[in-house]
Amino acid sequence: MYSPNQKVGAMTDLLALFDFDNPPLPIQRRPPIKATPQLVARFMSKVYIDYGMPDGCWIWTGTRQMYGYGEFCVNGKIQRANRVSYQMFCGSIPTPLVVCHTCDNRFCVNPAHLFLGSVRDNALDMVAKQRNRNQFSK
Repeated sequence: MYSPNQKVGAMTDLLALFDFDNPPLPIQRRPPIKATPQLVARFMSKVYIDYGMPDGCWIWTGTRQMYGYGEFCVNGKIQRANRVSYQMFCGSIPTPLVVCHTCDNRFCVNPAHLFLGSVRDNALDMVAKQRNRNQFSK
C-alpha cells in the first residue's frame, strides 16, 4: 500500500499502489431532473430551432463549455445541456451510461439526435465516423 512518505519511482509497480480491498467508489451522478413547465420554458429559450435545417439540429445558444458542449443550470448545479435535454424529453440516464449524439454536433440538444451508450460505445462511434484526433495518422 502506498503511503504519502513513500517515494514513487518511474518503475514502481502501479498495481502495488492500488488498494484492492478498498476500490474507488463509482462516479455519483446527479439526481434525475424533474421537467417542470418553467424549466422546459427556460431551457427552450436558449435553443434555436431552424426548421429549414436538413438535419433538424436544435442549436444551444446558451453558455458553452470550453469544448463546445452547452451548459445549463438546474437547481443551482451546472449540467451539460444535452444531458438535461435527454432527461426532460426522453427519461432518466442510468449511472454507467452517457448521452451520445447521432448528428455529431456538440451544440445540438435535439432529443431525437441523442441516444444512450457506454463510454466505449461513444468512443467506437467516434472512431467509426473518423472523428478521433489521430484520424490522419497511420
